[in-house]
Amino acid sequence: NVRHPVTRQLVAENVNEWNETRLVARDVFGRNRLYRWSGPDTYSEDDYFNGTVEVTQKLLPGLTAVAGANYSDRRNERRSISGSVQRTTTASAVTAPTSLGNWTRVGADPVFPNLTEWKTIGYGWGFARTHKYIRQARLDLNYEFSIRGNRQSVLVGRTDQTVKQSDLSTTQVNSNTNGSPTQGFLPFAAPEYIRYAGEQFRPFPHHHNRRLAQRTVHGAQLLHVVRQARCDTA
Repeated sequence: NVRHPVTRQLVAENVNEWNETRLVARDVFGRNRLYRWSGPDTYSEDDYFNGTVEVTQKLLPGLTAVAGANYSDRRNERRSISGSVQRTTTASAVTAPTSLGNWTRVGADPVFPNLTEWKTIGYGWGFARTHKYIRQARLDLNYEFSIRGNRQSVLVGRTDQTVKQSDLSTTQVNSNTNGSPTQGFLPFAAPEYIRYAGEQFRPFPHHHNRRLAQRTVHGAQLLHVVRQARCDTA
């Protein structure tokens, strides 16, 4: 424990060599600093596709058409975990807390030594999915001609783009602890990883939590370019 040098008030409890609050697996059980307490069951998977098609066609002398389309599609699915070390105290060292948790007695409370301190690890899983795609179509007409020796170019084009994104997020509905559907508990001194044990999820209730955002953009352009011919004299 770290106390203020003058007031002697508790500043930090169980601080390790990196001046961080001690973590169970890393500091108590000798794991290294990069220890991952969630184990291998969290993931983030991406499925991505992008395709572009462009066709150029000469319609008439000086008149060229360019048509193009682009489609981009990305899906992401992820399972994550959040957790914390929770603590409480009791007046007796032999009486475990009655609140939800898988409690481990860790000794006297550092601030009030007449009380017994208990700790547990609380954790919860999360599942989410995102789908976003972009669709774009483009058509350009370019006409080139000359007026009095100056090359002229007129470009007329139109672009349409649609962007759609849907998001699905969920809440956990069961755990390893009766009466605590959204949070499970492990003993504070548990050395094993927190593993996914088939906990179930359901979408948040508002509109099934499927948020759909769509944006459509239409654009047109007209461009006139004049290129002046250069005359050289001897």
